[in-house]
Amino acid sequence: MSGSGRLAADATAALERLGTEEQSLLQEARAAETNGASVAERVAKAEATLSVSERAFDELTGTIADLTARRHAFEKALAEHSNRLDRLTGEAAAVEAERQQLEGAERVDLTGLAQAAEAAQAALTEAEAAALRAEAAHSAARQDLDVTRIPAGRGGAPGTPAGYRSQDARQASACRYQESLACP
Repeated sequence: MSGSGRLAADATAALERLGTEEQSLLQEARAAETNGASVAERVAKAEATLSVSERAFDELTGTIADLTARRHAFEKALAEHSNRLDRLTGEAAAVEAERQQLEGAERVDLTGLAQAAEAAQAALTEAEAAALRAEAAHSAARQDLDVTRIPAGRGGAPGTPAGYRSQDARQASACRYQESLACP
């Protein structure tokens, strides 16, 4: 075979290979179209699923925002109620302490108070007796003074000098004074 025959054989072989390759490319192109349609179908389904997912995501995001707002409101209310509970607990403790203090005040030593009251009553009785004695002594002294001031001829014996007291008047005055000292 000469050089031109070899070239023709090589060209024929190249043409056959190109024809086979063309057939192969055409089959691949048909398969790609089929796959492209399948891929397009899958893309459409994925887009629909994505759309549904995005709507669900938006709804859930809104729900989370609402729940977060409610949680914050509950936390604030809880803090306020905790503060109020602390304040009320403090007030209750203060009231309890005051109640216990008042109960303690009610449990005062009554025996000691009774003895003190008896001692005060005895001192009062003694003071009243002393006041009565002093009053009687004062009254007796006033009467003695009055008797000594009675001028002659006015209730005294005739001829009795002014300022003179009879022995009986002096004794009566002394008795009244002694009686005033003996008064309880």
